[in-house]
Formats: sequence, C-alpha cells, structure tokens
Amino acid sequence: MAALDELRRIAPPPAGPTGRVPDWEHAEARLGVALPDDYRRLVTQWGAGGFDDFLWINEPQHPNDNLELVHQAHGWRDVLEQIAEQEPLPYEPRIAVGGLLAWGATDNGDPCFWHLCSEDPALWIVVIQEARAPDWHVHEGGLVDFLVAFLDGRERVGVFPDDVPSEAPGFVRA
Repeated sequence: MAALDELRRIAPPPAGPTGRVPDWEHAEARLGVALPDDYRRLVTQWGAGGFDDFLWINEPQHPNDNLELVHQAHGWRDVLEQIAEQEPLPYEPRIAVGGLLAWGATDNGDPCFWHLCSEDPALWIVVIQEARAPDWHVHEGGLVDFLVAFLDGRERVGVFPDDVPSEAPGFVRA
C-alpha cells in the first residue's frame, strides 16, 4: 500500500509492537459495520496515538476510553443525534451507510469521522467537524490517504490551526 509507505516516511511508527492486538471482529460487531483495511493496518503498525502532537487516532479495546474506538464512536453518535434535534447536519447521526463513524479527534476537540458513503469501507471518506462551529472539512479519500495529504502539507484543513502540521510531524503512541 503506497499511502502507508508514504506515511511511514513522514511519521514513522514507534519501534516495537503496540503490545495490544485489537479484536477486530468484536469491534465490528459492536459497531455494526466492517472497518476499513487501511485503518486496520494503521492501528496494527502505529497503534492509538497522536500525529504531530495534534491529531489522535482511536483503537479498538484501548484501555483509555478517550482513545477507545467503539466507545468514542458511540459517544459521538449520541452527540450528533442531540445536535440533529436542534439543527440540520450534513450527515446522518448514525453508524450506518449515510452516517458517520468517529475514528479520532484533535487536541482542539475537533471530531474526526469517516462518512459511511458506501457499504464498502474502502470507499469511505474522511470528514472533520470544527468543534465549536458548523464547518466541516471533507477529504475524498480514506484515512491513511488523508493523513499523508495532511501531514505532508498537500491538504490544508481549514478547521485546524495554522501551525499544524509542523515541519517535522511525528507520531507518539498512547
């Protein structure tokens, strides 16, 4: 996978295994959807943690609820359902085709999602909501593709501060 190799060049995974092996089937059963292969590879090699001390990736069965994929996905689904009662959203507040599935967040509290625009997880796109505003950033590609485009500076994310990404983004495992 070329994008994964490019991400490894930009922000290499920490040396050594993560120490955890997610139970993918259990996570998918709790979510009700299959997870994208690029995300599985990312978590297997990098684990949960932060890119450039700013963008945090969740992982199934992580001991910290703030980084546990299923816990965060269900929590954000509930938040989006409450918001949708007050104002229209551009996406359905559910973890199913047409809806959103949270995969991470920023230090500023911006939630990061996949838009489940297809039954095929390989076709899901990345969308990021600004924490305190109605703005959404859309990346017409998968998570690893987004990370590469963002971290190498090819894709500017308007809801992120101007000082990210840094000139030397890295990754810290949580």
